[in-house]
This record gives sequence, C-alpha cells and structure tokens, in this order.
Amino acid sequence: AALLHDVAKPDVAKFYGGRAHFKGHEEAGAVKAAQIMKRLRMDNKTINNVKVLIKYHDKRTENVTGYYVRKLVSNVGKNIFTGLLLLMRADIEGKTDNARVDGIPMIERIEKEFDYIMENNIATSIKELAIDGNDLIDMGIKPGREMGDLLKKALEHVLKVPEDNTKESLIDYIENNR
Repeated sequence: AALLHDVAKPDVAKFYGGRAHFKGHEEAGAVKAAQIMKRLRMDNKTINNVKVLIKYHDKRTENVTGYYVRKLVSNVGKNIFTGLLLLMRADIEGKTDNARVDGIPMIERIEKEFDYIMENNIATSIKELAIDGNDLIDMGIKPGREMGDLLKKALEHVLKVPEDNTKESLIDYIENNR
C-alpha cells in the first residue's frame, strides 16, 4: 500500500495556478494498484486490503468527530484500520511542513478515537449489531433486499448513536424507519 498509494497521481494530475492537484488519485490508485498486484500474482486478500488502504489513505478532514472515525472504520474494517493509520501518518510525514502541521494532529485525533472504539467494543459493521437477520424475520421481514437495507440503516444509525446498539433500541428504530 505504501509503495503504490500514489501510483495514479500522474494519471489524474491537473495544474491550476502553477500547482499540481491530484483530485481522485485515491480511487484511481486503488484500481491501478489492483491491476499491478494481479500481474504480480498476489493473493486476492492482499489485493483487496491494499485497494481499501489506498482508497482511504487521503481522507482528510478538519473536523474529526466520533461519527467521522466510526464511519471510516466501518468503510475500512477494524482488521486493517491500524494499517490505514500507519499509511496516513507516513503519507503526511512526507508532505510539506504546512501539511504536517495540520495532518499530524488530525491523525492523532483519529488514532485516539479508534482506540476508544476498540476499548469500548463499538459496533462498526453489520455483524457487530445487537440484532441480526433472525430478529428481523421475527419482526415479519422476509430475507432479501429489504432486510439488507434495514440492517444497513441500523448500522448507519449506530454509527451516529453508538449507545443505541441494543436489541430493543434497534428493533424500535427499524419499526419506526421501515
């Protein structure tokens, strides 16, 4: 991921006011890195993990909230999130002094929030919800698209309001948001 994270910058480079801008290099880089790794006959798990790390390595924000980090963890996965933090930190360390002044504190806030998520076992995936498909079947919901959509809605709600990850709260939430 570190080797290939900026592989698509030349492909997306645009120049404004004498400076290069690389909007979209993360998405393009994830695709290009996967192609390179397939040619190198790397295993699918590694390819998929590297694609995710590259896709999210440059997600910067001035407003690191609990929700922002929980959503990022949900998109990346707890299993490789530490790798993302290492890649983000290394990427920022290689930038200008001004970028590091803003970037390092952002990474530290994300790390602190991720530690909190892990220490408090906060749900960031559907499988970590206090309800599952069987609970929805008990509510009269048939397996299929609606069930999947409702579980996704429940996860999004829990990412915003982690304390609602209880069976009772989520059943009420689903009943009111069907």
